[in-house]
Amino acid sequence: MSLNFIHSLNRRMRLRGKPKSHAAAEVASPDEKLDLCSSGEAVVEREAWDSKIQYLLGVVSFGVGLGAVWRFPYLCQKNGGGAFLIPYVVMLFVEGLPVCLLEMGIGQKLRLGSLGVWKKIHPALVGIGLSSTVVSFLVSVYYNVVIMWCFYYLFASFQSPLPWTECPGNETVQECQLSSPTTYYWFRESLDITGSIEDSGGMKWWLALCLLLSWLVVYICIMKGIQTSGKVTYFTAIFPYIVIAVFLGKAVTLPGAKEGLLHLFTPKLEKLGDPFAWTDAAVQAFFTVGCGFGGLIALASYNPVSNDCVFDSIFTAFVHLITSVLTSLVVFAILGFQAFNRFQDCYNENKQLLTSLYPDVLNLSMTDKQYDLYYNMALEEKTIDANEFRNCSLMEELDQKPEGTGILCLVCFLLGLIFTTGSGSYWVTLIDSFSSTGLLLVGCMELVIIVYGYGMKRFVGDIKEMTGRNPGYFCEICWRYLSPFLLVALFITTIYKSASEYPGYYAWNKEIGRNELQQYPLWALCLGVGCLVLTIIPVPIGALYYYLIRKRKEREKTPDEEALNIQDLTPGDSSVQTHSFLHAKFTKVSRISHFLR
Repeated sequence: MSLNFIHSLNRRMRLRGKPKSHAAAEVASPDEKLDLCSSGEAVVEREAWDSKIQYLLGVVSFGVGLGAVWRFPYLCQKNGGGAFLIPYVVMLFVEGLPVCLLEMGIGQKLRLGSLGVWKKIHPALVGIGLSSTVVSFLVSVYYNVVIMWCFYYLFASFQSPLPWTECPGNETVQECQLSSPTTYYWFRESLDITGSIEDSGGMKWWLALCLLLSWLVVYICIMKGIQTSGKVTYFTAIFPYIVIAVFLGKAVTLPGAKEGLLHLFTPKLEKLGDPFAWTDAAVQAFFTVGCGFGGLIALASYNPVSNDCVFDSIFTAFVHLITSVLTSLVVFAILGFQAFNRFQDCYNENKQLLTSLYPDVLNLSMTDKQYDLYYNMALEEKTIDANEFRNCSLMEELDQKPEGTGILCLVCFLLGLIFTTGSGSYWVTLIDSFSSTGLLLVGCMELVIIVYGYGMKRFVGDIKEMTGRNPGYFCEICWRYLSPFLLVALFITTIYKSASEYPGYYAWNKEIGRNELQQYPLWALCLGVGCLVLTIIPVPIGALYYYLIRKRKEREKTPDEEALNIQDLTPGDSSVQTHSFLHAKFTKVSRISHFLR
């Protein structure tokens, strides 16, 4: 590797602990305000949070969304009730917390978005930022579908009586009789669902309009950047917790709630030996904390350099844990109530938690319409908030221009129209199952690059410089050993699970009034695998592209330019020494390539 390459590392990695962003001028957009520091380096005057509370509310809103309200209770039911709490807590503090602190730390230090951070550490690592962006994009497309469903139920809540309180046609509809009024309304009236993913059933215009409205709301929230998004969180982050508390107070008083809660806290310990339960726990920890999406990096980049990111990460982890437990108490209390009323298994599939279990509680209240309005508003706010900040991380790479924001929202809306068909809910399950797995690999690569490439001592020094204290031995052990090992093991386990068991999904059978397990057709399975590959492939492509471009530039270098770069080097520069690991690795790759030629 030429000394010119080392010199480029020296220029890119020179960091200064000042409140303003010390990104190189080539990373800044033309419209951003530039200042010069005392050394003559160009720095970017970056937007900032109005207060620390606003930032914490933003982080909580970003992570605590459907992951807690929708996904966590479903995984508890799937993986042995209370037994799932054990792997979840372990993964939250061994995987989620360390990666959360890592992303907050590098975002706050470099004050750049996900792509900019990894490009600044080394240009060949830009693929990691691209992978995070792809995962965020895929999740954002189907995440807004839940907002679409919430808007539909919100508008339906203005009817009197509520349309899901009784079966239509004086209870003569067999499909409703075999299930329940709430289940029938969800599958037949709201979704007009088909019997399989292969039968699209055509687009439902009422869902398409609700999807358009949901993306319009997201656009309004993020079109002016973090200043607008931050102010929204004062209401959207707090109000849902008030609604959860109200629902919890109502749910625990229902007949059968005690049995439901006992089912939650009576663990099936044999599930702890199931590696897939630990995989689900790791993915859930990433999903709830928000790791791997690039959002935490983008949100932390708006903080002052002196912000205590260690406290922020611990606070975030505990808030997510408490929220997940609270929502599980509500869900399992309602499950106990449903079982008490129906004397049969009432749990069909995870999406039904949003649209069947909660309305059953609303139907018992004298003020059911008010309860339903509050519930749908809270769920919309939580989902919009999470998707809002996920899209903010995407807009970070588009310089947060209103035009770019509008184009992004329009593209996501057009892609999301597939979810408004009769088979749309099956597509949500397919994309969710495959795209979220890439989070594990993204998190693992982030750990390896920061610990072994950027340097553990250097990163710990950055944390101490910013916060005035070390992150602690626990985080250092997790960063260096536990977290990468577990993430690799879980990723391999997930791939093995997908290869050994033909994936399936639950499809609604109107003849018997319940879901039945079906296998994905080959074309759908290929599409799901394609989504997984799409979240991983940017990493090797980014590294290969950089290597090819570097080799071309080296061939085009003149002797005079090479001599000039050698004279510019400062002997003993710490930034050159810091990158000895990357230097050695890229030198080895170059020698192998030369040998193969």
